Amino acid sequence: MQARHSYLAILKRFPHDLTVLSELRPLLIELSDLETCAMLFQSAFEHYSSVFPIPFSASGPTSISSPFAQMEVLCLTDLYNTLEQYEHAIHAIKRGCRWLQGRAAEKFWDVCEDDREFDLTEGTEAGTYREREGDVRPGLYPLDLNARHRLAIARIKMGDIEEGKVGPLSYLSSNLC
Repeated sequence: MQARHSYLAILKRFPHDLTVLSELRPLLIELSDLETCAMLFQSAFEHYSSVFPIPFSASGPTSISSPFAQMEVLCLTDLYNTLEQYEHAIHAIKRGCRWLQGRAAEKFWDVCEDDREFDLTEGTEAGTYREREGDVRPGLYPLDLNARHRLAIARIKMGDIEEGKVGPLSYLSSNLC
């Protein structure tokens, strides 16, 4: 309990410090204080995504990149899935991965209730995609297998079985050969 209070005190002085968050996370999990942990990671994501609108070193080796990376997005998603806040988990994956890909401005994807943004090409012809209803065509943006897995968990837990099966199964079948 004392360590929890100490780390939270450090975070008051140095908000969003990922080193402190990485040390505090296992303590909060052990204490079953997942709500606080998710709130701290969500706050850190919001902070880093505003400070680093482009989180990667796109302009060269001396460019600054965000310390909030794929692992932190996955951690935030795991927290939301464990808390059974599946819509938050989906938003964390979609917005987090979009931001990490340098596409944070593409907020129009948020109006799609499915995951077409990360649909993969199917078949051998480039440009072939899964048919979906609506005006927005699939984005065909890459999504890490770990992120796909967490997205599928959230979709399936919400009862959207078909959407949950689309991403991971398509990815695995296209990459096993």
